[in-house]
Amino acid sequence: MNRTAILSFYSKRTRRGDIQRIAEETGYSESHISNVKNGRRRITDDIANAMYYLSRRRNKQEQVA
Repeated sequence: MNRTAILSFYSKRTRRGDIQRIAEETGYSESHISNVKNGRRRITDDIANAMYYLSRRRNKQEQVA
């Protein structure tokens, strides 16, 4: 998957505490990961892979109407 697809995949499966886990795994700061997630910084392969592996077995968040 490309980086944009991984970010989209992850954003549908994100949970509380994920930013801290990704920061610990990749060595980037939590604020940098937050900026990547919000689209203010470019996503690197390291961060994209960490996001994907963290969320790959999760179900999508249900939309509450």
